[in-house]
Amino acid sequence: MHRNHLVHRAATACLFCLALLVTLGCPGATPPPETTPAEDDSDCPVLGTCGELLEAILPSGEPACGCQSMEIVATSGASTGVYCIPPERVSELPSGCSFAQLGASNPCDDDQVPFRCPLGRRAPDFQGRQLSFGFETRVKLLAGSTPDVCGQGQYVRSDGFSNRVLNEPPPIAEPAPDAGLKGLRKAAGTDPFRFRALKEPREVPRRNAMDGNLAQFGADGYTEQNDPSKRYETDAIRWRDAPGVSGVFPFQSSAYQGDFVTFVTAGDNTCWCRFEVEVQYVPRNPNATGTGLKLVDGFRCVGIDL
Repeated sequence: MHRNHLVHRAATACLFCLALLVTLGCPGATPPPETTPAEDDSDCPVLGTCGELLEAILPSGEPACGCQSMEIVATSGASTGVYCIPPERVSELPSGCSFAQLGASNPCDDDQVPFRCPLGRRAPDFQGRQLSFGFETRVKLLAGSTPDVCGQGQYVRSDGFSNRVLNEPPPIAEPAPDAGLKGLRKAAGTDPFRFRALKEPREVPRRNAMDGNLAQFGADGYTEQNDPSKRYETDAIRWRDAPGVSGVFPFQSSAYQGDFVTFVTAGDNTCWCRFEVEVQYVPRNPNATGTGLKLVDGFRCVGIDL
């Protein structure tokens, strides 16, 4: 028999023996370790990674909080959900907000007025004199959550310009979330997002402010229900904001850049989003421009609606 033919038969026999050993095992041999299939994270809302699974319903008993998802909505041409304000405070509403005719679906008390505010870029006019960008934070809580016991709020650092002159940012809102070194959790096995939250002096730091290798943010309020800017609903929390540059006329160029962190913290069931806002206005252009809103980071932050 030809030598090459013998080699071929021997190789074939060896392959058959190896296949049999893999299938039946060998006496005295150590079985291969069991492997766990990789988790399919194709539907994960947080930058392609998943954290622990959420409980669908919180245990009964003591008030508790669980955040299922957070969304930042800034759809150009659309409006926020409904908020409520006493008639004597209507003058406090930002330019562009309008009263809502709701009839039986009105969620406001009898002594309050329902209203909505615009989302997205808004150019300055002679009435409001503000270049702004409206967004709404919408939080979906686990069934049975008590919003009051959730850790919640917003941090910001920003720059505003009018006629190319850097403006002083306004004082931060009250009550403010805690100051100090902060860490917001991310997916399992991933380092948290750490930053330094300032509270004194009560000013918003510049957009690129740093403390060593940590970004500095100013505490920006939204820690509790506070109509006309934040509402608690059944298994949900909403709040609205319209940052920008105030005191500018339509014949003045202006620009605003902001870096925001919004959060609802509840142990493992935590949600947060970090996003940037940029809006610009050039005289004789009827519309504001700029990159708008961009997601930077987050955990259970389900997306940005532009």
